Amino acid sequence: MKKLITENEKNRIRKMNSIDESLFSDVLASIQKSETFQDLKKKFKELTGVDFEEKEKSGDVSKDFKNYKITEPNDDDIKFYKKILEKLDAPNTKENLAFLYAWRQAEGAKSAFNPFNTTQEMDSSTFMNCLKKKDNKCIGGVRNYKSEKDGIDATVKTLKNGRYDCIVNGLQKNKGSKDIAKCSSLDTWGTKDGILRVLDGGKINPPEISRSTIKKVD
Repeated sequence: MKKLITENEKNRIRKMNSIDESLFSDVLASIQKSETFQDLKKKFKELTGVDFEEKEKSGDVSKDFKNYKITEPNDDDIKFYKKILEKLDAPNTKENLAFLYAWRQAEGAKSAFNPFNTTQEMDSSTFMNCLKKKDNKCIGGVRNYKSEKDGIDATVKTLKNGRYDCIVNGLQKNKGSKDIAKCSSLDTWGTKDGILRVLDGGKINPPEISRSTIKKVD
């Protein structure tokens, strides 16, 4: 009975399989970086409306994310952050949470139920510090909130006031923690490049959200 495959043919297959796979990945990487490939992606977007770069970012995590060492906050804090995303109509993703964790770390807020140091006024809120005075009376500053609900609502209300669309849109589109951290509106907020510095450091360890008033000014 004739063999289906000869020994010589087997050896040829073994040699083919032994080719270094890194050669193919290097060639593929070169093609993806080429101007021709980039032009094709742009043309495809013009014709179909599909953005390959956005699709790549909308996956589970970005390349940057894989370099982060994240210390997860406690369960109550995680629920707090997820509620903010929910109220912003933003997806609950690893990238979005990483951005909020890094933001919390950059701010290091000690104000009650106010992880990002917003100054939004709410009923029964008090000043943690005074950033603006009138007639020797504090009229502006970072707030302490009386409840978790107030803190979440105040944060969302601030983000939706029209001055922070870059942050909100970035979260809604899951653009990636590092891309959102480049929003110029963070200068307006006061965090500036603090989130980028946290992300570049690679260690994300958000302080626990304060749930009691540690400091209050009149």
